[in-house]
This record gives sequence, C-alpha cells and structure tokens, in this order.
Amino acid sequence: MKPVEKDEIKLRQIGHFYKADPEYGRRVAEGLGLSIDHLEKQ
Repeated sequence: MKPVEKDEIKLRQIGHFYKADPEYGRRVAEGLGLSIDHLEKQ
C-alpha cells in the first residue's frame, strides 16, 4: 500500500482490514504511520 499516495484511500482499506481483524488493521496502520483512532472508537 505504500505506493498509494492518498491517505484517504489507505485509511479506507485499513478500515476493511480492521473490520475483518482489528489487530491486523492496527498493525498495517502502524506500519504506514497512520492513525486509526477513529476506527477504534466505533
């Protein structure tokens, strides 16, 4: 996902990962340096 330039697209995909497996979604976001706080509060 690093070649994807828009964080909006990355966060949308991470949201799918998070719904399937929250730990995996957190690890992907962390690896990309993105915050998913808004997903964890839902």
